[in-house]
Amino acid sequence: MKKLASAALVIVLMAGSLMLFNLSAGAGESDAKMEIPDAVGRALERSPIMEIAEVRRDKARLEWKQAQDTADWIEDVLGDADAASLYERQARSSYRIADAEMDATEEDLTLQVKLAYRSVEIMQVLRRPTRAAVRVAREAVRTAQEMFEEDLINRAELLQAQQQLQATIGIADEVLAQQEKAERALKQLLDYDENDQLQLAEAPPRFRVLKVDSIDEKVERALEDRFETTEIEEMINLAEYRLRVVRRSDFDPGAPEFTWIADIIGFDSDAGGDSGYAEDIAELELREAQLGKRMIKGQIETQVRNLYRDIRTKEQKVRQKQAAEALAQENYRRTMHKHQEDMATRLELLSARVERLQAEAELVVAQYEHQMLIMRFHHSYGTGSSVDADFDPGGRGNDGF
Repeated sequence: MKKLASAALVIVLMAGSLMLFNLSAGAGESDAKMEIPDAVGRALERSPIMEIAEVRRDKARLEWKQAQDTADWIEDVLGDADAASLYERQARSSYRIADAEMDATEEDLTLQVKLAYRSVEIMQVLRRPTRAAVRVAREAVRTAQEMFEEDLINRAELLQAQQQLQATIGIADEVLAQQEKAERALKQLLDYDENDQLQLAEAPPRFRVLKVDSIDEKVERALEDRFETTEIEEMINLAEYRLRVVRRSDFDPGAPEFTWIADIIGFDSDAGGDSGYAEDIAELELREAQLGKRMIKGQIETQVRNLYRDIRTKEQKVRQKQAAEALAQENYRRTMHKHQEDMATRLELLSARVERLQAEAELVVAQYEHQMLIMRFHHSYGTGSSVDADFDPGGRGNDGF
């Protein structure tokens, strides 16, 4: 019974950690079998978050084109190529950041849908062993009651069977509640109506060990591809060019011909300051961007390495659950054989069957947790990192799992 309570806690904690999705629900459609690629495509098509990201990118693109025209005017009229280039570079950086942000938004939403889909799927898979455990536990209580009335067991053993039944009912009720919660979250992501039925192309979990030749290579890939890296690199490049401009020997932010440059670099020429302040500010901005890069690099590296370690830890847990499930299966077979030879009571047989169902459920949970960590691990590489294995439980992807 303690094992059953432990399984319930695992299920509740796992399901709760996956329900962090709060997008608005909309019009419903007919229920049909849906696989993960279908769900991802629907979410990307209907998500307001994606629309906002696309609008921002398109706006930044137009502002960049406008800046190119303005830069041509600055160079032709004022004759200052540096000012023209700096003006265009700022708008170009804004566009590149917005473009990378849109890609990152798509990747984030894709991961949310995958995790939400898997969360619904695991609850559907878990309902079979948990409901079966309730049926067996009820039968065990009836058997225990009969044996108690015949003085074959004592009251403590009867009470234990009754408590086991209550524990299995509690687990089954919690799985059902978490399934309903998971379905609501997935419907929100997919813009389904609350009353629509989700029909998922359910696939049983299969365990595959993640094969990574070099975790250092994965870290380097993440540092190259992540949106945060793109953003900070643009900031550094812009800060370096801004510093180059203000270090020009003829730079005087108070002179009329340098008004455009002063405005671009944020230097208040009307305040009566000299160019030294502008250079100091530019140096500090560059230093800030460089420190930001180092900080972001550390955060990304820590995230990727921690996910990798978590996957290895979860692999060990899956193996432990596999061994426990195999042991429970063997114990059930032996108890059934003993029962056939009148060497074990029916109550013992039913108890062994409940333990087998519990071990099966715990193995399912461990396998799905492992798969979800692998999804997060691939997502940590950055934009464009999705692999086919994310779509197929037990499939063999680029890393051989």
